[in-house]
Amino acid sequence: MIESKRKEEISKSYLNAVCAVKGIAMEPQTHDDDSIDAILKKIVHRPDGSKYNAAISVQLKSTSSGCPERGGHYSYRLKVKNYNDLRLSATMKSYLFLLGRVDTNVRHRG
Repeated sequence: MIESKRKEEISKSYLNAVCAVKGIAMEPQTHDDDSIDAILKKIVHRPDGSKYNAAISVQLKSTSSGCPERGGHYSYRLKVKNYNDLRLSATMKSYLFLLGRVDTNVRHRG
């Protein structure tokens, strides 16, 4: 298996484990032409007793190189297509989830 595929599988497995612990349904997307790898869903119970269905779409990325950290922000190079897909207006919010290590010794470029 090539490294990029291994990273993809690790990030899916990690997210699935986190969702299982938190009681969140994870629905992997079999096609991701729109850069969406999974949809996360949960029924949220509000303090007033009401409840509603919450859902977000997620693009998963994984890196084995350090992500530079500066002032609580992390730098990661994302393809323009993926960035633009995440910025599209949608009925469901989209987020980028990045699995990697934070390296405070890596110089921030830019």
